[in-house]
Amino acid sequence: MIFKPVLIAKILEGRKTMTRRPVNGDTPCAYRVGQEYSIQPGMARPTVARISVNHVSREPLGSIQDDDAYDEGFRDANEFLTYWTDLYGKCDLDQQVWVIQFDLVRVVADVCLCCDGKGVTELGTVRWEVPA
Repeated sequence: MIFKPVLIAKILEGRKTMTRRPVNGDTPCAYRVGQEYSIQPGMARPTVARISVNHVSREPLGSIQDDDAYDEGFRDANEFLTYWTDLYGKCDLDQQVWVIQFDLVRVVADVCLCCDGKGVTELGTVRWEVPA
């Protein structure tokens, strides 16, 4: 599962346990309850961690509540929706999304926030700091 490095940091800190992904037509969700998935900072990037999916549901993007946004790693729903708009270029509150809840299973590497996740190193060698 691909995440921006800033979101990977939140997963590793235990502050992100949920993600939303756009629904594409009638295609079922690619993520299954009980399965483990790799967390990566981009396509073809090394694995940073593994998560286990514990719940998948479908709902309109606009139904997100502040508690859900907190589980997404944000302060509130407005902050989450601002991030969503920056990521996808639009924010259609009626758009259907997959809501995927997960648990962190294992951390296998660090990812560098300074280089947009291009640097993945052994554990403990990269500090989670955003450059000024």
